[in-house]
Amino acid sequence: MDSAFADDIRRRAAWEKEREQHPEGFPALPAIPAARYCDPAFFRLEREHVFGKTWLFVAHLDELPEPGDVLLLDQFPMPLLLIRGEDRKVRAFYNTCRHRGGPLIREPKAHVKTRLVCQYHSWSYDLEGRLRGVPDSKNFGNLDMTCLGLGAVNCDSWAGLIFINLDPGARPLRKFLAPIIKDVDGEIGDAAGSVQLRFVRKTATQQRGNWKLGVDANIETYHVNTVHKTSAAPAIDQNATTMWLLENGHSRMFIANRPGITPRSYISGFPKVSAVTGEGVYSYLIYPNTVLVIAPTMAFTTQTWPVAPGQMRYDVYYMMAQEMNDSNRPAYEGIMRATDRVLAEDLGNLPFMQDSFEAGTINTIPLNYQERRIYYLHEEIDRRIGDELVMPHLRVAPVLADFVEK
Repeated sequence: MDSAFADDIRRRAAWEKEREQHPEGFPALPAIPAARYCDPAFFRLEREHVFGKTWLFVAHLDELPEPGDVLLLDQFPMPLLLIRGEDRKVRAFYNTCRHRGGPLIREPKAHVKTRLVCQYHSWSYDLEGRLRGVPDSKNFGNLDMTCLGLGAVNCDSWAGLIFINLDPGARPLRKFLAPIIKDVDGEIGDAAGSVQLRFVRKTATQQRGNWKLGVDANIETYHVNTVHKTSAAPAIDQNATTMWLLENGHSRMFIANRPGITPRSYISGFPKVSAVTGEGVYSYLIYPNTVLVIAPTMAFTTQTWPVAPGQMRYDVYYMMAQEMNDSNRPAYEGIMRATDRVLAEDLGNLPFMQDSFEAGTINTIPLNYQERRIYYLHEEIDRRIGDELVMPHLRVAPVLADFVEK
């Protein structure tokens, strides 16, 4: 980001802190139907039209360092894998043999030398997904091997983050990420000269609660003084929060540090990251389910994956400016422990909220100005599904179009 943008962030955070009334001209947000968090039919629509047709962050390039490295993607209802080819390109395929659907890989992580081999009848595929071997092929009367390569899925990366899109007609990843790339590509992305975000750790946990609840907890700060009273709240100012709604369903947020808070660091930082990231918490929602937080020495992401209407998987990726080693390990682990605590606090209320939605003890959710990113997410979900498919009693009114940054 340039210095003018950084200064604008600071001005807006200061204005928010001094604001004493609802911003003039900003609409009162309509209440959201609570059933959007528990209705099985709506959940199926989200699975198909949101997660089935959007670029989704699924892994880091550092997790597949060598040709033949394989990762299973078990957060999807269909079997999927990532593999790094001989040309060092990472590709996504269905983990499905084209003979009778047998598995190629069973382990979460694997390494193969030159072939993926079906564990049912030993059909084999090269690292680029082409069918290369069929045992006893003489017994097939008319087998065209050129047409039976593995089913490919759109796969691309930015800033070391691997994304896939299950929609064969998906537009390019960089067009989807354009508002975010414009801001920070030169700081942590491909334009920074090398991949800046170095993978350190990943966790994945099952969590009671609809997937949107996990996202919601990380895209507003109205809860900070209550939920993070002794962890984050002493350092960051809930009232000095500023937000931007971006195209393609993305959004941006900055929460300023309290006066006198100047974090010290004993580890190397990202050389090109703006100083403003150290003056508070700076983050993006990458629609629909990934929150990317950028700090001077660390970036991390949270992803919430739909498992069932009232169940999610919650993933956290930690990435640093340098690989973890014996000298920086204590500092890295200290940063991650502190962040883990805050994230665990974010998740603590979600099971109770989900119980309330499912029991019908709350039917609508009133949102305030500082929760507008949540409303914008719901608007984008309905746009992706289509008004004709969203049940009338579950729709949200589109009211934020004039407030989206172009």
